[in-house]
Amino acid sequence: MEYICYISRAKIDSLHEQVQSQQFGDTLEKVTTETSRTAEVKGGLALAKVLQPFTAGVTYGRKDTIQLERKVKTAYLEKLNEILLEIQHKEEIRELDSLAAIDDAPSLYWYYEGDFTCVDLPAPVTGESVATLASRGTDFELRLDCSMRHFSESSDAHPIHSGNRWFFSGGQTMRLGGVFVLLGREGDQVIGTPLYLLLKTSGRPGNVL
Repeated sequence: MEYICYISRAKIDSLHEQVQSQQFGDTLEKVTTETSRTAEVKGGLALAKVLQPFTAGVTYGRKDTIQLERKVKTAYLEKLNEILLEIQHKEEIRELDSLAAIDDAPSLYWYYEGDFTCVDLPAPVTGESVATLASRGTDFELRLDCSMRHFSESSDAHPIHSGNRWFFSGGQTMRLGGVFVLLGREGDQVIGTPLYLLLKTSGRPGNVL
């Protein structure tokens, strides 16, 4: 079972305000037409890869569980879908597979999938805390800064629980994929912050984010 375990609500709210209804309508028609004709867009990233969580009916948070804010989470999924379509139409979401990709075509929004570990989470942990997740690519290390309150199973009162403690203590690796905002690069280290993260390994015991 896969599910979206993280959505940056603050970023989504801000970006969604910029999306005009008529512009989105035009974008949706264009993307739908292009998708039926070919899976490739501009720089070669399959649009289906970015939008897979939405076309496959993936939820924000685990299915078949009692979730807090179920209606709110559904609304954020819809907002995120609209925003990704708009970004892909205007700016292109590229796939991070090497440092050369960044050097060849600078872009603000990138897609990446890989095995992540938590490498930094200052104590005490609260909903305001920021966790840094790291993944090693072919010739780079990607580091993503994530607000604890935006993980689907977290809350301001209890950001750490029995299902995610091992991961956030740095003792577990999880397969995650998603679109992130590129913040900078220092040598072979790429720094960003995600719009969303899809948990790809949620079938394993303890994989709850």
